[in-house]
Amino acid sequence: MPGPRDPKLTPYVIEPERVVASGSSRRVILMLRAQTGKTDAALDCAGQLLDQRPGPILYVGPNKQFLTEQFEPRVMSLLGEAPTLTAKVARGKRMTKTRKPVAGVPARLAHAGSSAALKSDPAALAFIDEYDEMKGDADEQGGPFGLVERRGDT
Repeated sequence: MPGPRDPKLTPYVIEPERVVASGSSRRVILMLRAQTGKTDAALDCAGQLLDQRPGPILYVGPNKQFLTEQFEPRVMSLLGEAPTLTAKVARGKRMTKTRKPVAGVPARLAHAGSSAALKSDPAALAFIDEYDEMKGDADEQGGPFGLVERRGDT
């Protein structure tokens, strides 16, 4: 739907978003069919954290093409449309396709096939999107889920 994001269009993601925002759970898992608002929910949660309690974020998509063609433009829309976030974005040479400095912390975009990207930064909040599309081992370094879990441990 065109226009500003309205979570009421996907009411089933509101409670999981609240749980993520509260920080009361180590892991929140959504298993929904395609095109049901999971990625928008991840963007909602990332924007809320970056705006209110800045901490490093890691988003993991299934492949590089999805990351650069589908997700990164949506991140840029979020950062450009939310006035409180727009003021906190560090633009210029510090911002790349896969690293967005916001409020002094990085929002990192990675794909499941790159073990280096999955191991490079700590994360206060991590998202794995389209997990069923990912291969089980990233460059023989372990599965994406385990590598992402380690980012939260550090």
